[in-house]
Amino acid sequence: MGLSTRRVVLKGAIASVGYLGLRHAALAADQNSPPVVETLCGPIRGVRESGVAVFRGIPFAKPPIGSLRFRPPEPPQRWSVIRDATKFGPIAPQGKSRLARVMGDFDLPQSEDCLTLNIWSPVLTGPPAPVMVWLHGGGQTSGSGRLDWYSGWHLAQNGGIVVVTINYRVGPLGFMYLPGIAEGNMNLLDQVAAFEWIRDNIARFGGNPKLVTLAGQSGGGRSIAAHLANPQHRKLFHRAIVQSPAIGTPPDSPDAAEATAHQYLEILKLDKASDIRRVPVVALLDAFVELNRRAKSSGQQALPFGAVDDGRVYHGDPVKQIVAGAGADKELMIGTTRDEAAARFAFDDEIVNADDAKVHQRFAKVFGQEADEYLDEFRRMWADATPYWLLVHLETEFEYLRKSLAIVEARASSERPAFLYRFDWPSPTKRFSACHCLELPFTFGNFENWSNAPMLANADPDEIKTLSHIMNRAWIEFIKNGNPNHAAMAPWAPYKSDQRTTLRFDSIVEPVGDLAGVAWRRPWPAY
Repeated sequence: MGLSTRRVVLKGAIASVGYLGLRHAALAADQNSPPVVETLCGPIRGVRESGVAVFRGIPFAKPPIGSLRFRPPEPPQRWSVIRDATKFGPIAPQGKSRLARVMGDFDLPQSEDCLTLNIWSPVLTGPPAPVMVWLHGGGQTSGSGRLDWYSGWHLAQNGGIVVVTINYRVGPLGFMYLPGIAEGNMNLLDQVAAFEWIRDNIARFGGNPKLVTLAGQSGGGRSIAAHLANPQHRKLFHRAIVQSPAIGTPPDSPDAAEATAHQYLEILKLDKASDIRRVPVVALLDAFVELNRRAKSSGQQALPFGAVDDGRVYHGDPVKQIVAGAGADKELMIGTTRDEAAARFAFDDEIVNADDAKVHQRFAKVFGQEADEYLDEFRRMWADATPYWLLVHLETEFEYLRKSLAIVEARASSERPAFLYRFDWPSPTKRFSACHCLELPFTFGNFENWSNAPMLANADPDEIKTLSHIMNRAWIEFIKNGNPNHAAMAPWAPYKSDQRTTLRFDSIVEPVGDLAGVAWRRPWPAY
């Protein structure tokens, strides 16, 4: 059967999307009383918000402070008195987000006592509901599951699913690797501790522990790739939605990660490495800023302190393992935005003002002696082929797109081919275009929480609302059924090598064959 050409045109199409207001089974009998749930650690009291039971700031591990700083998470202590779960816990210690001028900024209480999660449940009684666990982005140096951007209220209310968001350690506290001092990959281990808590407790909140979907964006998508590749981790979930995964570079070698840690100790002026457990958090963050400055001045593109190939969480590049078949039993939806790198490059004067020499230098770094041939191909592909946009498109492919394509190509002939999408709807701000993070408010359906996002300034309210209805429902259907298709959207086929179907989300929503041009473009080199 040929590729369907059915399309959904957004402008003025709101009335055709009829799923809003869908409800799952009713909450507990008394709709007015605060919900109380007995977890395995003790009882907690939440709050009801327009038909959804919400529980905030639930500890899933001991606070990683004092002797537990840089250590793997440990199970939380029990409590006997009902614990208030109506307020979010603090976010992990971090500096200013690199994308604040794109997404908007936030100023929230911070603490090392940050290992908490939040739950939105539309059904505390009745048949168990599918569960979505959200892993936030932030370049693994910032962000939090408690940000209003990731409120699960709309997904719970409109889709009848239980939504869980998680806080975990970021930056040096989440990734420093120094044998005997810091385990490395604490960020990933925090997530696993949360998954185990969810497995053991989510049924008490109306969720089905046998139907858990991991969803994550950017650094969160990178984390999901690691969990898919790890045989022990992937036992804890059943489906995955991977949005704009930052998987272009593999984890650091132990030697490289340890060398970074020693540079960090030097900046902190510590003669004895173990003294780092007593350094004030503010000093740790200030030293991290200086470490980043030194890395950038030396031409290093990746941020210091990332995932490390420790032989426990990581066993090499997880993408290679997924391509070889790891996690093939998990239903998968994956995609990118068209212009991912514009979110970082839009305020980088070196990129904004780049000339042809700068472009050729970067292409040569990626493609070597074939740089001219690849550069000519990029210029033929993109009508906006100014130096700035050529660098945006190159970095988008390098860091996000190409390894995502490798994953779906490998899955194409399996029993569970993946669903591939691309988000093309452009920001009204031209230099952002369809940048990294722009799809987030559309998938969560909570634009009221993005009112200060520069990337959405001057957007057409009707257009974004209708596109959000279509995307939000696709995410819900995948979480519930492993298939994102629904009546308000053009048919979306899984990615197969004969057609390479990609669902393009834009002012027109349509399935497109081989949107990335895999069949006719020059092969992407191994890197």
